[in-house]
Amino acid sequence: CPSGKSMLWTIQVQSDVTSDYLTPGQFLKLRWNETTDPLFLAMCSPPSPFAEEEPLQFLVKKTPNIPWLQDISDGTKVQVSNIMGSGFNTANVTVEGEDDMIQHLLVVAMGSGIAPLFACLREVEEGKWPAVSFCSVYYGEWTMDDICWQESFQEWGKEGSKNPVRMVPCLTKQERDFSKGIWKGHVQEVMWQQGVLSPEKTLALVCGNVEMTEDVRMLLKRAGVKEDRIITNV
Repeated sequence: CPSGKSMLWTIQVQSDVTSDYLTPGQFLKLRWNETTDPLFLAMCSPPSPFAEEEPLQFLVKKTPNIPWLQDISDGTKVQVSNIMGSGFNTANVTVEGEDDMIQHLLVVAMGSGIAPLFACLREVEEGKWPAVSFCSVYYGEWTMDDICWQESFQEWGKEGSKNPVRMVPCLTKQERDFSKGIWKGHVQEVMWQQGVLSPEKTLALVCGNVEMTEDVRMLLKRAGVKEDRIITNV
């Protein structure tokens, strides 16, 4: 991101690890060596059918609590665990006829919670979610400079895009600017103010802290989104 608050890491991992990455939202444990505190990181790159060849990508937030992050540079070897978690599992989502088809993907993320959701959005752009015709992204950060992948969101949001993505920056330390599509406030507040597009045809993916996740779940249910179509990753 422009502020440098978060870094994008690309890591070449052995194929016996990457082959278990099947669903966005899965994660692994990463550390520099046995003496350093670990990080639990969800992949921001989507699963690949060519797992043996494709590296994994991670969005890493800089934090003074983990000083070894400052010492990592290109070519540094790190230790990773096996892939963990079930990710954003949509296997139990029900569809009751053509009128009940999911067409709208609603993504709600706070801070580094955007990482696994970005993997989902990349799958949409690659045509792996054929029923989805439109995506809404509510992305919470401090300022616009803390928003990651701005160029991708701008490209996906262009008129005529095959699967339009509308990203709404929800900022807590910057004033709103409607001419630039910037809103001030927490993601759940902005989402509720704008309303949910076609709630009966919406699938929601949510990633953030527990308080935000529960607020969003409550608001989406109130708006008419079916409970089994609100998928979280906390």
